[in-house]
Amino acid sequence: MFRRDRRPLLMSVSPSTQLKALVLSAAFVISLLAVAGCKPGQEPDSPDVGDKPWVGETERPVSPEKPGKTAIPPGSHTLERFDLRDYADLTPVKAQGETGGCWAFASIAALESHLAYVEGTVTDLSENNLMTQVSRVYDESYDRDPDSGGDDAMATGYYVSWRGPVRETDDPFPASAKDEDMVVRPSKKPVRYVQEVLFLPERESPLDNEEIKRAITEFGGIAAAMWKGSPSTFGPYYNEDAFAWYYDKPAMNEEGNGHAVTIVGWDDAFPKENFKITPPGDGAFIVRNTKGPNWGST
Repeated sequence: MFRRDRRPLLMSVSPSTQLKALVLSAAFVISLLAVAGCKPGQEPDSPDVGDKPWVGETERPVSPEKPGKTAIPPGSHTLERFDLRDYADLTPVKAQGETGGCWAFASIAALESHLAYVEGTVTDLSENNLMTQVSRVYDESYDRDPDSGGDDAMATGYYVSWRGPVRETDDPFPASAKDEDMVVRPSKKPVRYVQEVLFLPERESPLDNEEIKRAITEFGGIAAAMWKGSPSTFGPYYNEDAFAWYYDKPAMNEEGNGHAVTIVGWDDAFPKENFKITPPGDGAFIVRNTKGPNWGST
């Protein structure tokens, strides 16, 4: 669940080589946030923190010519179609299960994709750590249950306070994906220190998407908010056959909940007829959801 009382966020996000995608009409997306830079997980006051390897991780040389991938074209934000999966090896799509943790999954995926796309490092980070660290379990944190909904401010606070991120292996999300099985694991050492979080400006119109495209091609995936509705209300907006979603209202309504996803590309030629409600024109964003590897289309 993504809280509706805050502005949606855009962050660098990570899809997967097995990415299961949902497409959103380009006329729909609201606003976003991006993670622009991190340093390896040494003590913050270390003078050479940016020069040493990320201990315990496999790092490849940073190069646009990654094995098995396509070189990143100059001016790629102007391409008719762009998909991060063509340019980076991304972490597997994960499932939030019965928790309200979509916001954490979307923001962690953004950071993972930044590392994969910009640095060539494939790293599985812990959503469980983010969800529990910004909860009432800790005195200096937010007044929320570990399994409940959140927003961009909470994720940003976690990163810039250097509470995380930590490795998934150090603080794993429960295999059952059930809230009652979540475990609080304090004192886990961050593996990166996030140096910068960028927020994109509000769009001037539904098709004012150049900044979104630039951010994806420069930083990686983007965490964004959408209106999901409820099982009884999302039907009018979702074409299950095409995994295509279009919501034609200017704001979220009261018939359901917000949802956080990760934008990993776009297809300006995606037919508008693939949506249940016909948008003003062709085009869609390619989106990584939080429902695991068996949901969506490849």
